[in-house]
Amino acid sequence: MKLAASAHDTASLARAWQARSSVRIGPFLDDGVARELRDALRAQAWAAAPPSASVRLQYEVFTNIPEAGCDHFTCRFARWMWDEVPAWLEQVTGRRYRPPTDRELVAMIYRRGSYLDPHNDRDPIRRLAFVIGLTSTWWPPEHGGHLEFVEPDDADGMRLIERRDPGWNTLDLFAVDTHDRLHQVPQLTIDVERLTISGWFI
Repeated sequence: MKLAASAHDTASLARAWQARSSVRIGPFLDDGVARELRDALRAQAWAAAPPSASVRLQYEVFTNIPEAGCDHFTCRFARWMWDEVPAWLEQVTGRRYRPPTDRELVAMIYRRGSYLDPHNDRDPIRRLAFVIGLTSTWWPPEHGGHLEFVEPDDADGMRLIERRDPGWNTLDLFAVDTHDRLHQVPQLTIDVERLTISGWFI
């Protein structure tokens, strides 16, 4: 696996990270790697995401826990993500991370009607959340499907802080152990697909 040239500019990325404990990096991967990853994921069997006790959601998932002997592209990517990326993340964030015990990567497809309600990812173990964007089309935010960071407002609703489009070959990083920021994906109302991979480092 290969990082894109933009991901090697760690000094600029580190400055952006220090300002907000959150950053979007793009392009993240060599474009050929990103395209092969997208195509490998699209060929998988997808299932409805299981219900959550803490947040309302609706989308499809493909879960990958890479086995040592698996040579499928998704397995090779997951091993690279867990084994090699943490050293690079330390250069960007100034903090050391390691993969979760289960080494699980979850790919998600949002289609018309899909959504993820406001929540944060804080728990006793998670420290850094990431979202890899593999969506090759773009649409206006009024149709939903964008990653939004929000906070409660005085009217018992949510106030938008920042919005990021679904992104092609992007990596969104945000700290979840030092910030209680909420994020959401508003309901998608048109016939497009938002393809991502999400997970956490600890």
